Amino acid sequence: MNIVNWRYKPTSLFDRMPSVLDNAIYNSNDNDLYKNEWQPLVDVKETSKSFILVADMPGVKKNNIEAKIKENVLIIKGDNKLDDEKNNDDYHYSERKVGKFARSFKLPKSVMEDKITGNFKDGTLTITIPKAEKEKPNDRLISIK
Repeated sequence: MNIVNWRYKPTSLFDRMPSVLDNAIYNSNDNDLYKNEWQPLVDVKETSKSFILVADMPGVKKNNIEAKIKENVLIIKGDNKLDDEKNNDDYHYSERKVGKFARSFKLPKSVMEDKITGNFKDGTLTITIPKAEKEKPNDRLISIK
């Protein structure tokens, strides 16, 4: 089962409809979830025991990141602020992403939500989502001697 439903970056109101519909479907009270100024790039890989989500967040401080589970959805949000916001300098050109961000990922039901862990190091957030053990079937053959 996929953990990510990738969508291109919205550019118009019509293009934003999937996000608006997702917000209505998930009944999220996180009003700022879809009003982010940028989104960190994320890779999701699957191993035999877990899903591993890796998000690039250059320049973001650890205490500006929040990750939570709400109604089987993993929500990662935070804020990236420039260190020199107190200056009144005029920028001639700026490509660094700043401001609030948020990403959400619907989790499969076959994960252990209480065992999810996160690690933030060198601008990279890694979240490990362990898979639940597969249920063993109750039916089995009985050897008759």
